[in-house]
Amino acid sequence: MSHRGRVGDFDAAAKRDQQRFRDSSPTIGDRARNASDDSGMRNLHLLALGCEEENLYPVIRGIGGAVDFFRERGIRWWKSPRSGDDTRRPGPTRNMTSSQVGCVNFLLPLAGIHAALLSAVRSIDDDICRIVDIRHEGRSTPVEFEWF
Repeated sequence: MSHRGRVGDFDAAAKRDQQRFRDSSPTIGDRARNASDDSGMRNLHLLALGCEEENLYPVIRGIGGAVDFFRERGIRWWKSPRSGDDTRRPGPTRNMTSSQVGCVNFLLPLAGIHAALLSAVRSIDDDICRIVDIRHEGRSTPVEFEWF
């Protein structure tokens, strides 16, 4: 099997898994599950337009959440015209297979739980003994994302 085939298999499986999650998760509302645009109806791993924030873990949605975190730091959300994303709207893509959204959903909630963040990092390298905050432009946090 070629490398390309393995990537395609992974992509298709990820889309199926996210479709199942979208359709069954209590964290995704009925409106978000029912895209009415052509791209959303053909690609069932996409949320409905206007419901992109439901792609975020519930505790990092809304005021003070991930969208504000990104806006305050001038971080760009990955968006794709192929997914039908509105690049003028702030916030994440509607594409539930987004690696950026996956990273944000995993790491940002851990920013406020130092012991859990330390445990996650130690699972990668058990020599790590503590987490040091990243200090930038008057902010101090143990988790940051790339900014421009």
